[in-house]
Amino acid sequence: MLLVVLLHALLLGPSSTPLPAQMASSAPLQWRVLAQTSLAPSAEPTRTSEAAAPPPRPRATGESRAAAAAARQPPPATEQAPRPPPLARPPPSGEWQYRLRVQGEDGVAHLQWQQDGNRYRLLLTRETSAKRLPDWQSEGELTAGGLQPLRFSTRRGARVQVQLSYEPSAGTLSALKQPSHPAPPLTQDRLSWMFQASALAQAAALKDGGELQFWVAGWRGDLQPWRMRADADPEHPHGLRLRRIPPEGSLVEQTLWLDPARAYLPVRLQVRYDDAERWELQLDD
Repeated sequence: MLLVVLLHALLLGPSSTPLPAQMASSAPLQWRVLAQTSLAPSAEPTRTSEAAAPPPRPRATGESRAAAAAARQPPPATEQAPRPPPLARPPPSGEWQYRLRVQGEDGVAHLQWQQDGNRYRLLLTRETSAKRLPDWQSEGELTAGGLQPLRFSTRRGARVQVQLSYEPSAGTLSALKQPSHPAPPLTQDRLSWMFQASALAQAAALKDGGELQFWVAGWRGDLQPWRMRADADPEHPHGLRLRRIPPEGSLVEQTLWLDPARAYLPVRLQVRYDDAERWELQLDD
């Protein structure tokens, strides 16, 4: 009996195993420190670490690839500046004889044209079997736009009948014994207009249907706008015929023939008044 009681006491009594041995036999405890979240704003803004990896690049779509390709292309070429108009070059110097017809009378005319690339001088002499007609003379400068007359005169012997003076820098024109008045640049006189038409037609390589426009001073210095149109001439298929389109109410018609094979030399001029022949020049070959 005593033996049973001793065994029972041993089983129900405190363990005799030391505490460190118990802790070693059990599973180890794990500790975590929980940081307390503060509601107050932080004193310094949060800085991103420099070593942080950059965000992933978005995948290129079709539109983005096209935009990138366009950005790599060279910029489009700018539009070319408009070319300046070609220089108006009148024929080289020369002297020619023309058959003259004045109001039914036949005669002869001589045309002297002298130019050095900077200045020009133009002289027309005419005479019929009955009388000598007044001489016409034009002098001036050669510019990129053609002839710029400075003086024009008509003479019968030593007597000056008509005289015009141009001042291009001032933009004025004055007739004999008359005050000056405004005149556009390159205003022509009654003789120079033929070679101005020649120079402009050559510069523009004028063809059938093309037109020329310039100002011409009358005998008293009055300004007249001239508009000339090229048309085909069946009798001279290789030449260039220019007809002046007269203003409304005008009875005067001027027709000029140029020869492109001879540097657009004036080869024929016809002036009519009220459908009647006034006078005509025809190159005498």
